[in-house]
Amino acid sequence: MQKQKKTSFSQGSFFGSSLRGWFGLGLMLSSLLVLLWLTQPAGAMGKTSQVQWAQLVFPGFNDSRPTALRRLLWVATKRTSIRPLLKVTKIKVQAPKLSYYPLLYIAGETGFPAWPHKDIVRLRSHLSAGGTLFIDMTGGDPGGPFDRSVRRLTKKLYPKNAMKKLPQKHTLYRSFYLIRRFGGRRLLRPYIEGVTRDDRTPIIYSLNDHSGAWERDNFGHFVYPVVPGGESQREHAFRFGINIIMYALCVNYKQDGVHIPFIMQRRQ
Repeated sequence: MQKQKKTSFSQGSFFGSSLRGWFGLGLMLSSLLVLLWLTQPAGAMGKTSQVQWAQLVFPGFNDSRPTALRRLLWVATKRTSIRPLLKVTKIKVQAPKLSYYPLLYIAGETGFPAWPHKDIVRLRSHLSAGGTLFIDMTGGDPGGPFDRSVRRLTKKLYPKNAMKKLPQKHTLYRSFYLIRRFGGRRLLRPYIEGVTRDDRTPIIYSLNDHSGAWERDNFGHFVYPVVPGGESQREHAFRFGINIIMYALCVNYKQDGVHIPFIMQRRQ
């Protein structure tokens, strides 16, 4: 009769295999937790991590396009990877939380008084630190009261940097879309102006009422007709608005030649 062989384990081999098993299980659980964390929506990081756009309030402030920015930001969430706060805050230049808003907005159709020196200094500091101001003329004509007020303000902000027409090669025209046509409610000028310092344009100025092209009522209908280009012109107004957001966030990264093949492929 054969003797039955006894299976024996050495203490070292037993604990070695156990440790390997526990290590493998721990690694798998850790990987699962990391995967779950990475798949959480960006909003879980809190509202302060989202892009915020504020409308400046000042003496003579005219809120003629109350829903325009919110409508633009909603379109931006559908077409891009950014997730801005859809609530547009109205804020004064001297507000302590001004630095929370990398994008500022002024829109109007009537003239406004000259700003106090302390407000000029505060806004200049904000823009020089990386902020971007978009100014939109919603009514009137070039050379009218609002236009004159804007040019007086920008000259006070940057006396050595005049408001100029932005060249077609400017990064603003390709920060997301390749802009070859101009939009707005009324196409008064086939270009955009701005104040440029070094290689950045902290002030962007439109005379074409882009806000009027973005504006919708509470039922989702566009409030104003777009002339003379109709809905195609409105679409280009939205594209330019998205480009403003991307330019404010990314500045001149698309001047890098590595992006040119991708841009040309998208254009085709």
